[in-house]
Amino acid sequence: MFKIRVKRIFHPVITRTAKILVKTPITPNFLTLISFLSIICASLFIIHGQLVAGGILIFIGGFLDGLDGELARITNRATSIGAFLDSVTDRYGDLILLLSFLFLEEIKILINFECWVILTIMGTFMTSYVRAKGEALGAKETNVGLIARSERLFILFLACELSILNFNIPAYAIAILAFLTNVTALQRIYLIGKQLDQETNPLSI
Repeated sequence: MFKIRVKRIFHPVITRTAKILVKTPITPNFLTLISFLSIICASLFIIHGQLVAGGILIFIGGFLDGLDGELARITNRATSIGAFLDSVTDRYGDLILLLSFLFLEEIKILINFECWVILTIMGTFMTSYVRAKGEALGAKETNVGLIARSERLFILFLACELSILNFNIPAYAIAILAFLTNVTALQRIYLIGKQLDQETNPLSI
């Protein structure tokens, strides 16, 4: 259903790590907060031009973002407040991370680079909002579309690491995300809207 999911690649490692953490006092909410702090620290490194270190922290934040949900699932500690905290910190983290690239003067090689960042922010938030709204309205399959948060973070992680070869690669990554995130949002609007329409009008085609 038009989707690529990085979490599937790392799922075996996430599952094994979660099983190890079951025997520790670490909670899913704690992992959520550490994931958020990792993204904040990544943003600070990026602002100061330390793209490689920032990329590593982006990867850690993304990994922990998958780990908190898996730990909650296998320990039966999934709660509404946990899901709420995870969603809110993800949105704050996404916004702060994307805005951090605006502080890199050397990276602004694209025409109107600020516009590319704004388009990426718009696509990122609409992708998340459409899924949340679909779930609230009772859509059964909402994790649709080309890319989700794990893919966005993975692309930024790779771009930051590849900045060793060319400092401007993250700028190209932002431009790519500006396209992919908005395509994903439009895919979700169509696919989730189609589900809701079929549930309301079962005989409609």
